[in-house]
Amino acid sequence: MTAGGAERRTRPEMGITRADFRRIFPRLFEAGQCALEAGADGATVNWPDGRHLHVTVSAERQRRIALLRIPYVDLDFRFEGFAAGDVDAFMVRFDRAFHKGGG
Repeated sequence: MTAGGAERRTRPEMGITRADFRRIFPRLFEAGQCALEAGADGATVNWPDGRHLHVTVSAERQRRIALLRIPYVDLDFRFEGFAAGDVDAFMVRFDRAFHKGGG
């Protein structure tokens, strides 16, 4: 992908709620680094150098296993003006921020 193009990435069936997304996503960015606009169905991030990231969050659904209910959403990312390596680096950082512990 060229720096002026757009690239899409998805994260299907993430075991989070929309509230989890709204709470954790802003932590990926340092204060003053970019402008973050969050809405009910996602977020848009604008950098001073002209790059843009649009994230769409699907409606919440539930996976049911016996009496257990696990919420999940699908995420769609649209990167504009990013170099391919920058997209990969952001997705690694995103995955680490949203990783849930266990053992």
